[in-house]
Amino acid sequence: MFLQGRSSAVIDELSDAMRQASVEQRFERAARLRDQIQAMRAVQGAHYVVGASADMDVLACAIQGESACVSVLFFRNGMALGSRDFFPRLGVEEPSPAALLAQFIAQYYSEHPAPAELVVAYEP
Repeated sequence: MFLQGRSSAVIDELSDAMRQASVEQRFERAARLRDQIQAMRAVQGAHYVVGASADMDVLACAIQGESACVSVLFFRNGMALGSRDFFPRLGVEEPSPAALLAQFIAQYYSEHPAPAELVVAYEP
């Protein structure tokens, strides 16, 4: 919904979920939802990227234990369109964040048009 320009609806849903988690005394979940709402509002407030190429994707990767997440932020014509999180399955061997990003980029951009610029971030 966020990528379709319906960010207010997403924030409303997250707010409802946060209130429900609080009522159920699931405070850690409520705090995570609060943080997601704040992050979405920050993205909403900064739609344009100053000094950046018109079209770019920003990719970040984190691996913790047996879980991995790759987040992609999309910018087109200098405007932030939103983000999407992916949770790739890890094999028997835990790859480094750099290796996981390399695999993700190869697969993702074989199915989607690549922007003029990719920005990649990870902790070694």
